[in-house]
Amino acid sequence: MRIACVALSVLATGCLTPIVEDRPTAVRSAPPPVPAVYRYSGPHHVPDAWGGGWCYVDGEHEHDYAPQDRGWYRYERGVYTYSAPIVATYWDVHPDELGGWCYLHGAHTHGYLPPKGQLTHYQWDRQRHAYRYVPHDADPVLAPSTPAAKAKDEEQRRAQPR
Repeated sequence: MRIACVALSVLATGCLTPIVEDRPTAVRSAPPPVPAVYRYSGPHHVPDAWGGGWCYVDGEHEHDYAPQDRGWYRYERGVYTYSAPIVATYWDVHPDELGGWCYLHGAHTHGYLPPKGQLTHYQWDRQRHAYRYVPHDADPVLAPSTPAAKAKDEEQRRAQPR
């Protein structure tokens, strides 16, 4: 009967009308997206969108964020290793890497990071993209102010290899 209806339909209209049967269809949903994981080795820059500053974790570890600039990294065996020069921005007076003090005010850069042992004394200022030195005692005097202390710190700075 079905064949006769199809043949009659083709003869009468010149068109072939497909016969559609009602069958249940399975709907497959897409698998959930796999969260991106990026492997790093050693300390590295943290992208500004993720808070900025530096991650100080030694050895291999993972983060949810990709490098801000892949040109700053060496990529081997699925691991990013920071290989660009270290340039950290500081805001105002802070201890320097030699144990003295940097007296520059405002934003300025150095080729060293805040020491790991003093991270609790630094805050990352997301608006200025700079480290701010904040001593625990909240003393408004951030650095030695006597002329002898300043002279000693300046002497240490001049002795620093360039």
